[in-house]
Order: sequence, then structure tokens, then C-alpha cells
Amino acid sequence: DPPPGTTIVEEPGEVGVYRARWVFSEPIRQQPYEIALRFRDCRTGKLYQKPGLTPPELTVTYTVKPELCTNCPVCPAIQEFNIVCPAAREKKSASEKSEVTVSTSIVIENTAKDVTTTYQWTVSAGTIVGKQDGPEINLDLTGVSDAVKVNARAIVKAPGCPEVIRDDDCILPPLPQECSVFDSYRDIEFNDEKARLDNFAIFLHGEPSWTGYYVAYSGIGCFGDLFTDKRRDFRGNRSRQYLTITRGLGDFRLSNLMVGRTERDSYGVVLWACPANLRPPTERTEERVQRPLRNADCPAKNKTRKKKRN
Repeated sequence: DPPPGTTIVEEPGEVGVYRARWVFSEPIRQQPYEIALRFRDCRTGKLYQKPGLTPPELTVTYTVKPELCTNCPVCPAIQEFNIVCPAAREKKSASEKSEVTVSTSIVIENTAKDVTTTYQWTVSAGTIVGKQDGPEINLDLTGVSDAVKVNARAIVKAPGCPEVIRDDDCILPPLPQECSVFDSYRDIEFNDEKARLDNFAIFLHGEPSWTGYYVAYSGIGCFGDLFTDKRRDFRGNRSRQYLTITRGLGDFRLSNLMVGRTERDSYGVVLWACPANLRPPTERTEERVQRPLRNADCPAKNKTRKKKRN
């Protein structure tokens, strides 16, 4: 191997004769490096070397007897190997499996009918489903939201030849972030609501880039009383003050969204947590809003009710 700062030029010669010339830069030429010339027996794969060559001996000629190369195999080489990960992941519902397919492409030189290629796969998360030694895999990522690193190794074998191995990596992107319902409730007492707001504040403090949305709907309460827009707004502003003043959330971290009523609407509050630059759906026809509101808590029926509740 030549010392750093040199280049190798291979020169073709007559049959069985090979020449290698080392070209030294001037500073390297003056240093007492010793060069070892190395070559490999094509039949056995064994490596040989010829030591003791020093500058300024720049050209080395060595001869391999032609009869030694009789019936030498033409060994395969991997010219190109790439692993291909999907550019995006689709978010599934809780009842659906989240599976993706990762594939590879390979270009092999000097192929022969007895050349075999096998694959080894490793993943940083998830589970490989089914066959694991082929050019592609199915990866079960159910419950995995973060990015996943996938490594593929191609192993090419041929009789009489050393193994040829090539690795490549790709990154499966994380699931797209979206708004989610943190909590929802109906016309509960304010002391009970503060406990729900405490948990909301703790979550938002732990996610500094997220925004909280207090979405309130005017309508009919759990016990048949009407929560007008004015009454709804009073409760919403009270909750906002609790979150920003008592719980220390900055004004920019919280938005109040008030939604009007129809004759059959129910009063309720849905607490949304959203990544940066996203907003929750607020239309009453939106199923993602209707569902948490229908399932929201009502006060216990045996709880003593005040004559007038805010």
C-alpha cells in the first residue's frame, strides 16, 4: 500500500505480466517510506505481498505465471446497491396495523448462473414480518411513531470466490404530527374542571412547541339547562385565566375557540393539543369533534346541584 499523498497507476502488460507504478508528490518522495506490493490469488483468495520497496523506486513490475491463472473463476462484484424507504408514513387508526415495505436494488458485475445473493436486515424499531433474507421486507410499525433506521446487507457468493458484501441504510420518517383530543367534558363543577386543566397544563409545559386549544360549545347541559353563548364564554374565559395565571401558560400557548349551538346541540368542552402551525377542527359536523363530546363526562346524577351554576 502506498503512503498517504501518492497515487497508483496500473499499467497493462503482456499476458501474465502486471505493472504497478507509484507516483509520489515531491514532499513524500523525500521521506523514507517502505512500500509493500500486495496481490491476491484469484483461485484461493489468499493475499500475498512483496515488501522492501522504497522511493525513489517508482515502478514495480511483477509476473504471474499464466499457468497459475488457468481456470480461475470470474468473480462477481457489486457495482451498485441501494435501499429504498418510503418517503412518508400513513397514520392508521388504533385498530389497524401499520405496515410498510422496504426494498433494495442491486447491480452485480460478472454474474454467473451459480452466483447467489442473500440479504440481512436490521431495524431500530418495529418487527419484520415474514421472510427476512430477501431483497425486500414488510415492517410492522404498529405503535411506533418515531423515525426508524433500516439497514440492509447484501451478500454475494460464487464458488471459488470470496464473499462480496455491501451495506446501505435508510430512514423511515416519523408519523406526521396532528392535533389530538387531550380531554373532553360536559358541564362539570369548576373545582372538578380545574383538575382536568391541571393535567392539560402539565402536558403543554412538557411540549414547549405545542399549542393548547380550549374549544367550548354552547348548548344543552347534562341536566337540561341551557348554556348560552354568554354563559359559555364566561366559563371559557375563567378557564383561560386559570391556565395562564394560576398554571403559568403563556398567552401564546393557549387559544379559546367558541362554537355556537343548534337546538339539539350539547354543551361541552374539548381540550385539543396541537403541534406548531396546526389547528383543531371546530365544525360541529366534524366527526372528530362530535365523538369526544358525545363521550364526555357529565356530573354524577346524585351530586347535589346548586340552584344556579356558572
